[in-house]
Amino acid sequence: MMIALKEFNGKRELLVSEQLILEKCQSLKSTYLKKARCASKSWEYVRENGTIWYKFTSIPNRAPHFVIDHLGNEEDLIKIARFGNPEESKTNAKNKFLKQIELDIDYRDLHFYLYESGMDIKRETAEEYHSAYTWLKTINDYCKSNGWIRLGLRTKKEFFEIVIELLDAKKMKGLKISNPDALQRKINWYNEFTGDKRRFVISGLHSNNHNKKVTDEMERLFNSLFAGLGTKPTFEEVWYKYSRFVEGKYEIVNMETGEIYSPENFEEVSRSTIKAYLYKYENKIGNFSARSGDWTRFKLDYIPYYSFEKPKYANSLLSIDDRQPPFVTKGKKRTWYYMGMDLYSECYVAYVFGKHYEKNVEFLKNFYRKLLTNYHQWGLPMPGEIEMESSLNSTLKNSLLVPGVIAQNITIYQNAPNSKYIERAFGQLRYGLEKEDADFVCRPFARRESNQQGATAQELEYEDIVRKCNNFIEQWNNMPHSKFPEKTRLEVFLESAKSNPHVQEKIDWTKILPYLGINTLTSMKAGIVKYSNREYLIGNADGILTGDRLIERLRKINDGKVNVYYLNDDNGNHVASGIYTSDGRYIASLHPKPVFQKAKVEQTEADAILKETMAAYQNTIIGAIKESKSMIEEIQIDEKIAFVAPNYEEMVLMPTIDEDVEIMPNTTQKLSLYDRF
Repeated sequence: MMIALKEFNGKRELLVSEQLILEKCQSLKSTYLKKARCASKSWEYVRENGTIWYKFTSIPNRAPHFVIDHLGNEEDLIKIARFGNPEESKTNAKNKFLKQIELDIDYRDLHFYLYESGMDIKRETAEEYHSAYTWLKTINDYCKSNGWIRLGLRTKKEFFEIVIELLDAKKMKGLKISNPDALQRKINWYNEFTGDKRRFVISGLHSNNHNKKVTDEMERLFNSLFAGLGTKPTFEEVWYKYSRFVEGKYEIVNMETGEIYSPENFEEVSRSTIKAYLYKYENKIGNFSARSGDWTRFKLDYIPYYSFEKPKYANSLLSIDDRQPPFVTKGKKRTWYYMGMDLYSECYVAYVFGKHYEKNVEFLKNFYRKLLTNYHQWGLPMPGEIEMESSLNSTLKNSLLVPGVIAQNITIYQNAPNSKYIERAFGQLRYGLEKEDADFVCRPFARRESNQQGATAQELEYEDIVRKCNNFIEQWNNMPHSKFPEKTRLEVFLESAKSNPHVQEKIDWTKILPYLGINTLTSMKAGIVKYSNREYLIGNADGILTGDRLIERLRKINDGKVNVYYLNDDNGNHVASGIYTSDGRYIASLHPKPVFQKAKVEQTEADAILKETMAAYQNTIIGAIKESKSMIEEIQIDEKIAFVAPNYEEMVLMPTIDEDVEIMPNTTQKLSLYDRF
C-alpha cells in the first residue's frame, strides 16, 4: 500500500509514498522532489526500507503542480490507510480467485466430458462444461471454508459480487448466473446432487436416451453373432443372420440359459450400424479376444506391455531361450541351440546345442548343467533372476525352477516372446554377425529387402553348423561392450558379476544335484567313497567334516552301498557330489580326498593344509574307534549244569513194613543233593 499511518517525529501522521505522488502528479519528476527535499523546509520525509514517505500535511499545494489536489483530501486518505482501497481490494480478490481457478483445473475432467460421459458432446461444448464444473467446484470450496477472507474480502456478499462479475464476462454454458441469490441456489443444488458432480453442469439435451434405436440387448446379440458361434463370420454375415432372425426365419437360443430370443424385441438395422457397434472399443476387445486363435498376436495388438530399465549389474538377470540357427542342415535333422544371456553385460553365459528331436527335458537340463558349471569355474554366486519361456520349462517349475534352487528368482512367461530380452539379442546376433556368412538363410517373410533371401543357401553338415555357431557366439562375447568399448562383453560380465552387491548367495549344490546330477551306486569303506576311479571324503556344503558332525553323518551312511549324485565340468573335473537316499533326501556332501606331496622337502604351505585336513579326518575316525572300543567290558563265561527235576512216576514205592520184617541199619555214607542228582 502506498498510503500509511505511521510514527513520524513522535506523532502518528498520514504518510504518502513518493511513488504515489509521481503516479498522481505526472508533471512531477523525481529530480524535482529530490531538490525540494533538500532546499525547502516543507516536504518533510522519512526513508524506510528503500521507500521515501512524505508527511501529508507538509506537502505544499501550489502551482504549478497542486499535489494535494491530485492526492485528495486527508480524511479519505486516512480511511484508505486504515481499511484499504475498496476498488483495489476487489481487483486483488479477482486476480487471486482467477489464479486459484487455474490451479484447480484438472484436464482429466475434460477427458470425462469428451469420452467417458457416454454422450455425444462436441469438443467446444465439452471445454465449456469442463470450465463451468471447475468454477462451480472452486466457488463451493470457498463457500465451505470462508475462502473470501483469504481474498481480502469482508463478507460472502462481496465474494458473490466479484464472482458474478467474472462469470458475466466468461459466459459459460451450464453456469449463467445474474445475482447472488441465483448463485446460492446453484451451489445448494450442486451439493444436493448425488451422482457424479461432473454431470451437474451438463445440459439435459445431452442426457436424453429415449430415441436410442439400438438397445443393450441388441448390442449383446450383435456381439454373440460375431464371436459366439465358434466360427469367424464377417460383418456382412452377421447382418444377414440378424436380419433373418428379425424376420422370423432364424431361431436363436442362448446356450447358457436356454432362453429363446424373441424377434419382437429387436429392430432391423443397417450393415453400417452393426459394424459401428462391433467396432466400439468395449465390444471389439472382447470379440477379437474370443475369435483370436493367436493369443500372442492378440496381446501385441490390444494388451499394453511393460517397459523396463536394464539392470545396473551383471548376474542380476539372465534371459534364456531356444533358437534355430539360420543355416540349412542336410537331411531332416535341424540344429537347435539353447542359450542364456546376461542383460547388463550382453554376454552369452551358457549355451548347448543338439538336433531338433533331442529338444526335450534332458536337453534343457544339459543347459542348466552347463550354466552352473560355468558359474562354478568363474567362482560366481547363483544368478539373481532367470527369465524364460514356459514350454519345456513348465515341467521343471515345481522342482529345479523353484526360486532359490538355481537362481534367487524365476520368471516364466507364457506366450509372451516380446517380454524376454534375449529375443531381441538373437536378432542382433543374426543380422550383426551370422548374416555375413555365405550360407546364411534369411527369414521367409522378411520386410527389409536386405534381409530377404538371395541365392539358394547351401546345405551343411550338422557338425559344420555347430562349429560356425560356436565361433559366432565366442566372437560376440569378445566384441567391445556397447557402454564400455574398452572392455569385451565377457570381461564386463565377470568384473560386474563379482562386485554385484545384490547377488551374494552361493550356489547350493545340495538342492541341485538330485535334479541335474549323474546318479551312481557305490560303497563307502573306511570313511572313503569311491566312484569314477576317484576317492572322496564325507562333508557338507562348506567342506570336509571332522569331529562329531562327521561321526553323525557316518552313522546315517553306515558302511555299505551309497546312492551318489555327482556333476563334473566339460573337462571331467569335479564340481559337486553328494550322498542321497533313494527318494532324493540329502545325507552328506562329497569332497575330493586331499592329496599332498609325500616328500617332506618338496611340501608347500598348501600341502601342509591338505595334510592337516586329512589328519583331522583320520583322527576323528580313529577317535571314534577308540571310544567305541573303550565301551567294551572284559567278561568271562562259565558252563552251567542245568538242574533236572526227579520223575516221580518212575520211582519204585517202598513195601509196607510188617512186624516180622527186620530193619537193617544203613551203613552207607549220606550223599549231598548235588551228588545225588
